[in-house]
Amino acid sequence: TAMSMASNYGEEVTNKGAYSIPIYPRHSEGPYWHGLGQEKVRHLPQNNVLTKTFCHQDCVDCGPSQYVVDTKKFGISCRNSTAKAPKGDQSTFIYPIKRVRKAVHLIRNPFHNLIQRFSWELQLAKKRKDQKFLDEYPMLPKKGFQRWCMMLDKKYLKETKAYFQEHSVKTTKSEHDSLALSELMEKSICHGEFYKYIQWHNHAFNVTAKLDTHVVYYEDFQKDFVGTWDKMLDFVELEKKEKPYGFPEPHDYSRFFNEEHRRDLGKLAKAISSETTWKHLKDFFSESANPKI
Repeated sequence: TAMSMASNYGEEVTNKGAYSIPIYPRHSEGPYWHGLGQEKVRHLPQNNVLTKTFCHQDCVDCGPSQYVVDTKKFGISCRNSTAKAPKGDQSTFIYPIKRVRKAVHLIRNPFHNLIQRFSWELQLAKKRKDQKFLDEYPMLPKKGFQRWCMMLDKKYLKETKAYFQEHSVKTTKSEHDSLALSELMEKSICHGEFYKYIQWHNHAFNVTAKLDTHVVYYEDFQKDFVGTWDKMLDFVELEKKEKPYGFPEPHDYSRFFNEEHRRDLGKLAKAISSETTWKHLKDFFSESANPKI
């Protein structure tokens, strides 16, 4: 589009020694202008500025008392912003919901999402030079990932069973039996990480229920890059002016999960998904689903 995007995270779009520049001059709480930090200045669109937010960012090495959140807290987190000052100091804000006009809801294959969470932990381990972690949980062979999952599952099993036996989980379908949920969690590999994934989408659909929302799958860009981008541009009311960057080839993560893993995670997903979430995720768990996608 040759236009700028924005980000809730000023540190991502601010040059060293500079202040984060908000897209609204009188509102220092952001979001923040991405286009001024590039070699070529990109102006802001007149109507809709596509803005990056992760919403609630879940901890990894933690139990349900830390990662289970309600919709209100999640919704506020989607509007959390951080501004960076020249000396590196950061200020945290929350901008008002009235600034949000539309939403783009991105969905990635839940199995791939687990692998990416693991991959990110490996990157952090490399950064802190934690060779013990890297040796114990290598990306390849697949047993490194599975050992990592089992380590987290075992570490928080007692807390997980106690928490979900005490707390029933409310979805838009019904209130799921707490004992049955506790048993499903115990049977499923990487159950804590998987719960966080479903919880994120449940809350995201609830928070954007009254907004004009465009749902797009990560895999859509791999299957039909041009068509997917055209629909996105129509939604944000922008014109295509430059040739877009390509999209990376998909990875084959099928070897990391066996049929039992897929079956158990599918049962867990159905149990804790809202009706809207399950409608958008169920195909990932069908028998005809391609595990390589």
